[in-house]
Amino acid sequence: MKRVCRAAALAALLLAAALPAYAQTAPVLRLACFPTDSYGEAYYAQDLGFFAKHGISVEFVVNNAGAVALAAVAGNGVDIGVANPVSIAQAYVKGIPISTFAGGGLYTAASPATLLVVPKNSPLRTPKDLEGKTIGLPGLGDQLQAATAIWLQKNGADPTKVKFVEVNPPTVMLGALAQGRIDAATPPEPIMTQSLQNDARIFGDPFAAVAPRFFIGLWIARTDWLKANPDLARRFADAIYEAGRWANGHRDESAAILAKYAKGDPAVFRTMRRATYTDSALDPRLIQPILDAGLQTGMLSTAVKASDLVTKGF
Repeated sequence: MKRVCRAAALAALLLAAALPAYAQTAPVLRLACFPTDSYGEAYYAQDLGFFAKHGISVEFVVNNAGAVALAAVAGNGVDIGVANPVSIAQAYVKGIPISTFAGGGLYTAASPATLLVVPKNSPLRTPKDLEGKTIGLPGLGDQLQAATAIWLQKNGADPTKVKFVEVNPPTVMLGALAQGRIDAATPPEPIMTQSLQNDARIFGDPFAAVAPRFFIGLWIARTDWLKANPDLARRFADAIYEAGRWANGHRDESAAILAKYAKGDPAVFRTMRRATYTDSALDPRLIQPILDAGLQTGMLSTAVKASDLVTKGF
């Protein structure tokens, strides 16, 4: 009996030694992201066990994205966050030590998930009609304002004659439209679907004026953290890409997961327009179009090369 026990113990030790070290430790990564469709990969990876599969655990510390995620990453409040390329480039220009290491949500002309809407009974019919009017955005000075300004220009309107205002939280956009406090809006999903189900209609696709395909979400970390933790970052990126591949092919199932974390109506999430996720290594060529749009519209004070924002090796 003792011999059997010793053999079992030896086998267990050999098995433990054969396992990757990370499988025994499962380090916890602190994340800053928000359960909206463009940034949904982390929630799918968590729910489906992809993070565990790649030997990491995550904690959703900051339930927000964009500027809040950038600030949290820069201040070491979290390890990893997600933000839009123009905001990341703005941080880069200011010398904030943040780098991109994984791609997230993509805009695609075939499946746009962010659109400009107006009330159904609005007299507005062409982009030119927006001159002298007010457009509500989730945030000012980032990629969506840049894209909307270019869309106006390309469609014969002068963006300097349009007033852009921040409407936050985005859930109040529907009320602002209905009450006439804004004339048009770019609500994120699932708010856009809710607006179209009620009293709004699609007016335009601003991102289409930038390029047919480009990143609207990128995963970021402090540059020094990435240098100190390249293996953790790679495993996180691998889990994210696996989640993206899965979500691209499982729309209904991923909508249910997102609804759970966002505490929303699953029926609305199933019918909303969905983002497309990248499923492979980060390509700077899919970042550059929106950075060029940021420079063209003054959202960026100087030209930024996408490759300068990306940490190599991921």
